[in-house]
Amino acid sequence: AVVGTGGRPGRDLARDLGVRYLATAPDPATDIPHLPGFPRDTAAAVVAVRSGMIGGQGDDLAAGLLRAGVPVLQELPVDPGTVTALTALAREHGTAYRVTGFYEHLGPGRAFIDAVRSLTRRSTVTHVLLRTSHQVLDRAGLLLAEALGAVPVGDVQVIPGAGPGRWFISGTWGRVPVDVVLDHRMDPRDPDNHSQPVAAAVVETTDGELTWDGVGSRPRWSQRPHVVDGRLTDPDGAVAEEWGRDVAPDGTVPPTWGEVVDAAWPEGVHRAVAELVAEAAGAGDRGEAARPPRRCLL
Repeated sequence: AVVGTGGRPGRDLARDLGVRYLATAPDPATDIPHLPGFPRDTAAAVVAVRSGMIGGQGDDLAAGLLRAGVPVLQELPVDPGTVTALTALAREHGTAYRVTGFYEHLGPGRAFIDAVRSLTRRSTVTHVLLRTSHQVLDRAGLLLAEALGAVPVGDVQVIPGAGPGRWFISGTWGRVPVDVVLDHRMDPRDPDNHSQPVAAAVVETTDGELTWDGVGSRPRWSQRPHVVDGRLTDPDGAVAEEWGRDVAPDGTVPPTWGEVVDAAWPEGVHRAVAELVAEAAGAGDRGEAARPPRRCLL
């Protein structure tokens, strides 16, 4: 079902999907699980309503569903304190809670994670430069944490950049020095429309650099030229090559945002919901299921 306050977009979506539409009061708060006709065997709820940190009711809606034992996938951005509280609430009521921006489930995001993991096995990562925006900082951080297998440790230094709304966040993730360039462009009247860049990174290693332009592209590996006695040791080695040609069935990445939303996004949504349902049902490796929420909190 689609649940909403009676607006046309929600009703149109329910009609297009061929599912029921459940209307709430203008201020639904925690009443959704008690709506007439709400399915008692709900496998999961996706809260795609703005969270409290950007003036919406998403946090209250998520809490009400969790109290009713319904697993919840909440759309970012969500305040870190709220993530902590709702994760504890989910445990208290024997269910599951996750925050997602879906970026970590998209093909290019998975290709970035796989590429960095591969590099850590065969080389030494010496530094990471991560660019992101205020709205998706937590997801960009989680992508990097999944890739490096590490979270920030110790002290973090935050300094303003040269331009307005830009900050540098420097610290150590595991043993890897990481500098985050954070853009804070946010219009309260349109908070979702200024989240550029979503995530972009340069991962430096002793053998070369991995460059990733974001969720619409594959990472590129640039091998460092090795010179011995004035000669290249590998003159036929590629200057740069794409990594992760299996991120899409035909080996391509959608070239337009419209195609990303129409093709890649549904796959990401499907993977995110499937993982939440599996976690709530206790299927699979419990340690593996607990890792994303734990890493998200860290």
